[in-house]
Amino acid sequence: MRGDEQAGWLLRVATRCFAPHPDRRGDPTSPRGRAGRGLALASQIDGGAGLGLTYVTGALVKVGQLLAVSLTGGPRWGWAPNLLLWAALVAGSAAGALAYVRIYLAAIWFAAGAALALSAAVAVAMRRRALDRAVRTRNGSPQSDPRKG
Repeated sequence: MRGDEQAGWLLRVATRCFAPHPDRRGDPTSPRGRAGRGLALASQIDGGAGLGLTYVTGALVKVGQLLAVSLTGGPRWGWAPNLLLWAALVAGSAAGALAYVRIYLAAIWFAAGAALALSAAVAVAMRRRALDRAVRTRNGSPQSDPRKG
């Protein structure tokens, strides 16, 4: 089964598992709830880590798997990026909780402002990269750097 077929099948099964049942809505002990949890725990994507139930558990599972790979001769620091992503999520959550305790719902504006600033920085960087590529292509020299005169 190809990846896109597997993803379609997985989506159909997950939708069926999590569809509300008229008698037991949201009951985790229902057959559909158990089947959905089993599906989430057992499914794999291209031989990689199983799908995590949440981003946090998925990131930690991947850290553990890559750490085991590094201990058995794989890339020494291959697990570090996933651990840093997880740590950033935890740090952001802690900062958000602290801000909420201090200034309540106004803390959301800090998160919105940070998201806007990051989005603007990425847009500027992508635009600059596209312009640099266009200038290099126009000059006929893929190795030339337009900023070096």
